[in-house]
This record gives sequence, structure tokens and C-alpha cells, in this order.
Amino acid sequence: MLSQDLKEVSEQLDQWTGEIHFTQLLEYHYGVQVLSARPIAGVIYLETDQGPYGCKRIKKSELDSYKLLIQVAPWMESLPDRVMEIPMPLSSVKNKKHVLTGFARNYVIYPWIHGESMSWNQEQDWLDATVQLASFHKQSAEWEPETKKKMKWIDSSEIQKEEAHKHEIYTLAAKWTEIPNQVDLTLSRMGTYYQSLLESIQEYDEKIAGRVVREQSRVNGKLCHNNCSRKNWIRDEDHKAQLVDWNQLSYQVRTKDVGDWLLTAYRSTGSKELITRIIKQYHRTHPIEEEEHALIYSRLIYPDHYLFECNQIFEEQIYFETTACKKLTEAKEITSKKIAFASWYVEMMKQEFNKKVPTLYWVHL
Repeated sequence: MLSQDLKEVSEQLDQWTGEIHFTQLLEYHYGVQVLSARPIAGVIYLETDQGPYGCKRIKKSELDSYKLLIQVAPWMESLPDRVMEIPMPLSSVKNKKHVLTGFARNYVIYPWIHGESMSWNQEQDWLDATVQLASFHKQSAEWEPETKKKMKWIDSSEIQKEEAHKHEIYTLAAKWTEIPNQVDLTLSRMGTYYQSLLESIQEYDEKIAGRVVREQSRVNGKLCHNNCSRKNWIRDEDHKAQLVDWNQLSYQVRTKDVGDWLLTAYRSTGSKELITRIIKQYHRTHPIEEEEHALIYSRLIYPDHYLFECNQIFEEQIYFETTACKKLTEAKEITSKKIAFASWYVEMMKQEFNKKVPTLYWVHL
């Protein structure tokens, strides 16, 4: 019989997860008894009789990332000079699986990394995180996937082709509908521009021999965190900048992380001087090849936020009509700002580093 406190914890976990008897599920699979729990930034912190753990709900689309994580985490742990602390998801004592299949959703349980959120108030915060990110990419160049569990190398051009095809279907459906609503009309106005942008990015990739450059870039790093936003950084107990939330880890070229990191810093601070220093700091830690700057540029102009909102509207169908129109309009503004930033990036690379980065001329008109 549960005590009143433990019963309350059990009821809270059931409520937060939408599961039935979640504490019993954890005890059955992992042999741990939950003593207390609380939500922290999208994760449930669990204090158990065997120490602190994190409980993370995962999407079906993230399962491949966790398969990769199960290979990468023990490899990183074995390195004498490891850069990142990547927590290994617990395996069930019952079936040895690292993903817990609940009644409603899937979860992973992993050892909790103690630390404090980064303040981002000082330039040094950004530079410290940059050094860690560059060092992680550098170290990841040494990693090799297990022979028996070969991981598929992700080439961004394949993803971009799929997303362009999806977007074309959304746009055509909006134009051909007999009784268009406001979302259809909004997408019809925007769709032609974005389809042209997506197709132009594919042509740009062919022009710069992007697939070849990405293959060659493996020597500079094979792993991307894939979500190095501010909320996913902490300072650990040794005051080192540390990435958390590895649920989007991917086996691909490092330039995706680099481009996303520059955009994160610029959106957060608006300081072009800081961006220049971040690039210099990254380059000092782990030099960027000249050809890789074209891949970074391509990432900067890619309309990922717009495509995400299209997916939320047409696939997930989570917005009402008015909200959906607003989301598409906001996404268009974000794309415009990204393209303006990319234009500045090209000029900055020329002035500060004497490097010429090829551009998609028409998008900057």
C-alpha cells in the first residue's frame, strides 16, 4: 500500500504522462521506486531510490535518434578526454530495450545531469558554448557506427527533396480546393515563392557539389546535436557548458549545427559583432573548410520554420484557421530575417576572412 506522499506522486505522474500506473511501470521495467517528481522544461525529473533520473517523452520520428544515441553515448563515455556528457538511456531489466513503451506514448529514462541553465547575459556564455560545440564536432569525427547496426548517413539534399515535394502537394491542394478557406488563400499567395526557394536551394546544392562536400566533411565531424538552442545548454557542476536533450541527435555533417547556432545567437542578441566572434572562436577550436561555408549559407536561407508550420497545419492539424494564417505570416517574416542575415554573413566572410561564398542571387533582391 502506497503512503499518502507516494500515492500523490503516482497520481501526478499518471496525470502528466497520460498513462495508467506509471510508477508501477517504471518499477517493473527498471526496478526503481519513484520518491518524488516534478516537470522541468519538458522533462520530468524523477527522484528515485537509486538516484535522480530524467523521463522524456519521445515521438515516433525520434526513434532513429535514440538508436544512434545508444551507440554514441557509451563511446563518448569511454573517451579519456570526452567533451560532452551524453546520458545513456536505461535499458529495461525485462526486455533490455532502451525505449519504454507506455499505454499512451513512448519514453526514455536516463541519468540526470546536474547543472544550472545558462544565463546568456554575457558574451562569454556564447563563446564557451561555441567552444564546446566545436569540440564535440571535432571529437565526433573519430566515431564510427557499429558494423552490425549500420546507421544511415543523412544527406540533407534527400530531406530537402522530400520536403519540397510535400510542400508542392500542400500548395496544389490549396489552389485546387473548390471552397478555399483563409489558410488555403494564404498558402496560395505564399506557396509559389517558397516552392521556388526550395527548388533553387536544390539547384544551389548541385552547383556547389554539396553531396561531395558533405562526404568530404565527415573528417570534420559525423554527428549533429540538431537542436542546440539556448534552452538545451546548462553549466554543469564543473561550470562547463554542456548540451542536454539529445533526442534529435543525427548522423550528418556538422554545418547544420553551425548554421543553426549562428541563427540562435543572432535571434537572441541581434549582435553581428558577437556572430563574428562566434565564428572566429569556432574556427580557432575546429577550423571550417572554405567549401563548408556554402553549406552553412544554404542552411541559413532554408525555410525550416515555415515548413514546420506547414506540417503542423496540414499534417498535425493542431491550429484553428485564424491561428494557422497567423503562423504562416510569422514564418514568412522569420524567413525574410534569415535571408537578410545570410546576406550579411556572405559579406562578413568576404571582409573578415577573405572568403567568397556563392549565393542565390535572386533571394537577396
